Amino acid sequence: MILTTYLRQEVVKTALGILLVLILIFSLQRFVYYLGDAAAGQLSTALIGKLLLLQIPKIFALLLPLSLFLGAMIALGRMYADQEITVMRACGIGQLSIAQSLLKPAVIFMLFSLLMGLWITPWAGEQQYLILDKQAAEKDVTLLVPGRFQESSDGHSIIYIQEQSGDGNLANIFMARKDPQQSDEIRVIVAETGQIITEENNDKYISLKQGRRYAGEPGRADFKIAAFDEYLARFQESKGDKRQRKLVAVSSSQLLSDADPASTAELQWRISTGISTLILLMLAVPLARVKPRQEKFAKIGPGLLIYIVYLTLMILAKNWLENEIIPGFVGLWWVHLLMLIFVFWKLDLFTRKAAAKK
Repeated sequence: MILTTYLRQEVVKTALGILLVLILIFSLQRFVYYLGDAAAGQLSTALIGKLLLLQIPKIFALLLPLSLFLGAMIALGRMYADQEITVMRACGIGQLSIAQSLLKPAVIFMLFSLLMGLWITPWAGEQQYLILDKQAAEKDVTLLVPGRFQESSDGHSIIYIQEQSGDGNLANIFMARKDPQQSDEIRVIVAETGQIITEENNDKYISLKQGRRYAGEPGRADFKIAAFDEYLARFQESKGDKRQRKLVAVSSSQLLSDADPASTAELQWRISTGISTLILLMLAVPLARVKPRQEKFAKIGPGLLIYIVYLTLMILAKNWLENEIIPGFVGLWWVHLLMLIFVFWKLDLFTRKAAAKK
């Protein structure tokens, strides 16, 4: 019992450490991507944190099988190199007993992976789409960036603000608008200060103060000029069409009811991430074994190669299922069956059964 607890603690502790590092790396990469969109004026900086948090479940579900596999390989490889498992084997604890000891945490992590893949990740993906849809509907307000000329959502206005304070006050505003219903007339408004106003019905206006309004056609001298103390301009409502959802953001129940090849492939992929978590953790037990004079990380390279082959076969099977090359009942299941047979072979289960029959 003590050895079982020790084995579980070492593997889980190492795996969680690897998972945390990988999540930080992938989250940083995603943060840089969102930061680039914000710098290009395509994403509000206020939304970066929310989108990044909603991206974590997808990253977590993707990296959990790999993290547990590497964690088990590293922890068990160290125990082999330090002769700890040699002592355990002398006490009657072999590879099969080690695999059985890790079966409980493997099942727990498999269920957690299924929870993330089947429910939490699709929900987070849908929330991301809702946030981006809302921003698209309020593009003229949320994407105002100081020091940049920006086009309005209707394509008829250009807005420039030189400064924006923390409380939302604007300074040195320039607005130019061409009304398509009034031939070539252009209206230009400049103001010293301004502020965004939101009404109770969610209509948004920009209040400009201490400025001038110019209206006329380019090339003619009869421009109309008017000075004002305050000028109120309403932001045109955007239609806010919903973005086309990818299958990753579709609920599992919807995928099950659709039952088309693409939906079936996505649903089987979500289930496969959980199954692969269990299989990879069991596979790490025989793969991590190193000889006395080998380095404790000697089997990490071959282990990663097997993981890449496993993942490639899953992706290939998913594409075949989407393109109706293979039927739904075959799907991705043959890949897991193949890997399970490989695990049984590495654990010498077939040899044990044959010996038992004799």
